[in-house]
Amino acid sequence: MAGLICASGFWQTVRSGNITTLIDKAIDWLTKYGLQIVAALVVGFIIYRLLSIAIRRSVALISKDTFLSAEEAKQRAKTLGSVLDALARFAVFFITIVVILQSTTSWNISALIAGAGVVGIAIGFGAQSLIKDFISGFFIIFENQFSVGDLVQIGNDKGTVEHLSLRTTRLRDFQGNVHIIPNSQINVVINQSRGWSRAIVDIGVPTVEDPTRVIDIIKDAVAGIASSGKWKDILQEDPRVTGIDDFKENTMVFRVTAVTTSNAQDAIARDIRNGVKTALSQNKIEIFVKP
Repeated sequence: MAGLICASGFWQTVRSGNITTLIDKAIDWLTKYGLQIVAALVVGFIIYRLLSIAIRRSVALISKDTFLSAEEAKQRAKTLGSVLDALARFAVFFITIVVILQSTTSWNISALIAGAGVVGIAIGFGAQSLIKDFISGFFIIFENQFSVGDLVQIGNDKGTVEHLSLRTTRLRDFQGNVHIIPNSQINVVINQSRGWSRAIVDIGVPTVEDPTRVIDIIKDAVAGIASSGKWKDILQEDPRVTGIDDFKENTMVFRVTAVTTSNAQDAIARDIRNGVKTALSQNKIEIFVKP
């Protein structure tokens, strides 16, 4: 109400043409409160700068992760830092304005804040899903659950993360389709791009074959693949032939496992299948025989 009276008096003064009186009042107001306003702004700026420095240093420490490259860690720190910096800037700005209004006007600041709180609650009820998206997105980035470039499975959607924001995550699957997922709908994530992966290849041959001979052939084929320069920096240990893993009708199932760097398991599994198929065919052994 006091603000409306002041505004009404201002426009009455303007319409009456008494600009000199308006200027005199403005000068008197600035003379009386100018120092307080400047002091509040300076203190607010200093507090914001200190918070900004603290945020940058804290985020740099939090973002250190053995699974992240230097560029990924830098990107994560930048994203987290921008979010926290925006929150700090808004908080300091709001408090500074409240302090200035409280000390220079007769407005009831408590009533103003209460009214803003009621409006905020109303907006919050109307935008609950949006707020949940932002909160979920913040913790996805903060906890480094996945990053751009990771191969992940979210629910029934599997693909490479192309974009990650506070509100949505965008995946591109192997068919090239783009899946845009609100962050609040992400409950369980399977990340296949952290640390290492395991390739598992099952090979079925007829039960009439000698298992020892089959294992020796598979071992030789796999050893040749492992010794090739193509996989030197990919394999973290030599592939293993575990022997007969299962029986299915007239088929013995042999399993080969290989520990690789992240995201390389599918490629090396294809090479293992090709190499083992070629070796078995050369030894007149059928593969994946069905009853």
